[in-house]
Amino acid sequence: MFGVAATAWGLYEFYMTLTIWPKEVRTDLRAGLRAKERGDLKLSQRHLANAWRIVQTLPSDSLAPNPYLKVSGIAIVLAEVLEADRQLDQAFSVLRDALLNFPNQEQLPSSATLFVSPASNPNSAPSPSPSSLSTSATTSKTVPHSDSAKPASIVKTTHREDTRTRMRAVAISLKLGALAEALSRPADEELWLEFAVEEVLSILLTDYGLKHDVHLGFVNTNSRAVAGKALTYVQGRAGEDASGEQGQQIAPHDHRIRDIFSPDSTDSDLGLPTWVSLTKTELAAPLERLGSFYTRQGKTMQGIMLYRVASNLLVHPKPVAPLSPGSKTVPSTLELCQALQIENAHMALLMGLHREHPEDAVISRDIPRVLRRASIIYDEAERRRVYKRSPAGNNSDVGEGAADSDNVLCDMVYPAIIFNAGVYYEEEGLLNESLTSYQLAYQMMHGRGEQAQEAVEGVRRIQKALGKEKQSRLLIKHENSAPAGKA
Repeated sequence: MFGVAATAWGLYEFYMTLTIWPKEVRTDLRAGLRAKERGDLKLSQRHLANAWRIVQTLPSDSLAPNPYLKVSGIAIVLAEVLEADRQLDQAFSVLRDALLNFPNQEQLPSSATLFVSPASNPNSAPSPSPSSLSTSATTSKTVPHSDSAKPASIVKTTHREDTRTRMRAVAISLKLGALAEALSRPADEELWLEFAVEEVLSILLTDYGLKHDVHLGFVNTNSRAVAGKALTYVQGRAGEDASGEQGQQIAPHDHRIRDIFSPDSTDSDLGLPTWVSLTKTELAAPLERLGSFYTRQGKTMQGIMLYRVASNLLVHPKPVAPLSPGSKTVPSTLELCQALQIENAHMALLMGLHREHPEDAVISRDIPRVLRRASIIYDEAERRRVYKRSPAGNNSDVGEGAADSDNVLCDMVYPAIIFNAGVYYEEEGLLNESLTSYQLAYQMMHGRGEQAQEAVEGVRRIQKALGKEKQSRLLIKHENSAPAGKA
């Protein structure tokens, strides 16, 4: 039903769950979720929109322990139903308004830019401003930006809950970016993806002491950088800040990284969509998506930088206890394969730049580096697979282990990288390296698919070129060895 997931609850559960919710919204929530399960989208919208309207007026103590997770949870379910009913614009408005409830509102884009798309792009319709939003049941009242007008539901939270709140904001921002893309609003897409990237980099720094270095990847640090500089640093506009600003030392926090990512009991009754709970792999998603957006907009260098940061994040060891030395777990096989997929896009961008600027020494140097990095990542994923199948495969020394299903993505992506290497070497006139790459790509593709056929054509083309080159060398050798006067 256009993405509306049926819950597993029976009638009894409908009346027994949601007891942690205030009585003011409980009836509408039950009715809305029941209608959602039955596929009655209009009825579900009506009840959920009423619950969404009411919950924003409730006092904070009735929504404890984490008001924002509850408030935004209702908005997320309502937006899911609206999206399923193909009301993308209304879904976008509800989620945007949910972010305007975000406690750290000073981190959100300013109201001057929040609802504006560039006039230079006629296909990019601006988002409606708060004053122009419909007051119908399917849209919500917009929360003003001023501190004095913040809803009563926003209260001070513990550090652990604050991190979950920020992770929820990242998830909503990602969804807003996806909806903006579907609605052909590139300015809104960029706006919310940028916010998600800033939040991710800030969370990694403040909670886990991880800062991205353009040369070293993610490194541990005990210094706090200015969060506002995070995105400009990634985009390459503040390279002088590579070492980070020295500031207040971050104290270790009593929580584990998997606690942050686990479902939260305060809104788990809602049956939220899977995009709400971000894993470490999905933490890289804002970086990858913003990189993809910049690529589509022709901002190739910004896209390349974000791809690098996303890949580095995926292969970086996960801290178990933030800022505790030595307590790390290796990246999973799935994370390695996700990084490999990003490196494939990274490689394609570099090759495009190299064709435009063949004289650029930095690009010429970076392409072989990406190939070596991809090879290292793939080899490690393969080592996991071999180890998993070995008698010692139950040993936990390789982290989360490696099921063959986790390697499927690597098996799809790495042959494409090898094929692209063949194209690169061919363009550079390195025919032997190109031939080897095409042959290996075909072998890894098992002769299947359109790209496998292209690899075969590449092999034939290079073999023909090598044959001509060999004949040319023999002819030159023959001419040079011929007696004088008989040439």
